[in-house]
Amino acid sequence: GEKLISHGSVNELCYSCHAKEKIGLNQPKVHTVLKTGKCASCHNPHGSTGSHLLKAEGPEACYQCHKKEAYQQKVVHAVLQKEGCRVCHRPHSSSEPDLLVKAKTPLCLSCHDPGKGSFKKAHGNYPVEKSSCTGCHDPHSSSQKMLLKASAHNPVVEKSCDACHPAPDAKTPFVATGKGGSLCYQCHDETKLKGGGTVLHNPFGGGECLSCHDPHASRNTKLLARKGNTLCLECHGEQGKPVAKGHAALTKGKGCLSCHMPHAAKNKGLLAAKDSDLCYTCHAKVKASQKAKTQHAPFTKGECSSCHNPHGSDLPGILKDREDKVCYGCHADAAAGFVKKTIHKPVLSGDCGSCHAAHGAEEKKLLRKTGASLCADCHKELMKEVTGGVSHDPFKGGECLTCHDAHASNFGGMIVAKQDKVCFECHSELKDNMKGGKSRHSPVTAGECTKCHSPHKAKLNKLLLAQG
Repeated sequence: GEKLISHGSVNELCYSCHAKEKIGLNQPKVHTVLKTGKCASCHNPHGSTGSHLLKAEGPEACYQCHKKEAYQQKVVHAVLQKEGCRVCHRPHSSSEPDLLVKAKTPLCLSCHDPGKGSFKKAHGNYPVEKSSCTGCHDPHSSSQKMLLKASAHNPVVEKSCDACHPAPDAKTPFVATGKGGSLCYQCHDETKLKGGGTVLHNPFGGGECLSCHDPHASRNTKLLARKGNTLCLECHGEQGKPVAKGHAALTKGKGCLSCHMPHAAKNKGLLAAKDSDLCYTCHAKVKASQKAKTQHAPFTKGECSSCHNPHGSDLPGILKDREDKVCYGCHADAAAGFVKKTIHKPVLSGDCGSCHAAHGAEEKKLLRKTGASLCADCHKELMKEVTGGVSHDPFKGGECLTCHDAHASNFGGMIVAKQDKVCFECHSELKDNMKGGKSRHSPVTAGECTKCHSPHKAKLNKLLLAQG
């Protein structure tokens, strides 16, 4: 560790004896652990049973950071197995990429003699020594013979390079004998690749097969140039931005190909099926809402992407925006109507889903429950009746909306109108009796009925707040 070191960072302490130039810090390519000041990742600063104070000998020293599995597949490069990593790589730095001791192809040719008959036969007599060996071979280990990458093009495996290239003794043996997709279609059926689709992926439609596929070999399935979503995101970077709520279809399994076709499709956006039909392949429970009595219009029309971002979102339910803003996209009148003095907390916090189901419900207006049972989810204590007391008839009957507005109001308590007006809708006899009175109680004149009466429940008769 770095405890008790008095000379700055670990590396700076090392450099006090080991000159930076001597260990190669002046080279263009420097080993990451050395560059980031972590000499002790490989070396034991006190002592070791290995050479150069290494914590482990040979490849095992490298496997502390580099996953061993990638270097120990079915077929292992003989030089790696017998002599270790340092035959090809320098431990500290190099002028070559990947810390190689020399340029890739010359490095391979230092062991593999291109003049030998076996070498020529293995490569169909093509002068591959002028090309890159790692286009077809994995330099460390592979599941395939001859260290061919896991996914190899049939002509490569069969040494039939002339299927795509001129004869090996041609002036330019490595040029392609056809342009773009026309060459590929000599073996690959274009109609079959389209699968009846009329919407074409731009590279596919333009015959740019090599935008996605390697023509010779790849570590990835189907000769793909990059693994999984990484390939797609080279062009579609916007869909790969980090989000708090990732769509499982995108982040797991087949990734992008869970929803999109790679070459052609019958639907816009290269979707494998129409909007909702595609979504229901995973979201069967949501589909069950189609049986509900009341259904949300976008849901009925199968327009899932009206509300959800299929590539992920920073919001719950991978919504395209805050829930209320999504709703106001269609219900613009509601947005304006809810700007009042008193706003219901779920409305204020943009949580429309507290009361309304997003897809379908058995109640009108997509309400999750009927009447007071919905209000009770938040106002549980208020809804309890007073033992031995009395309750206001609308309150007892669960008719909250007789007096209250569900969303917002310009009146206290979120009532639908001025307090006395609300009360007189039912208690009209009181209003009539007051007309001929010579004097009036101040709270009555001010229309403040709740100064004396509880609007919900009370222990006293006539909902009085206190004994008169």
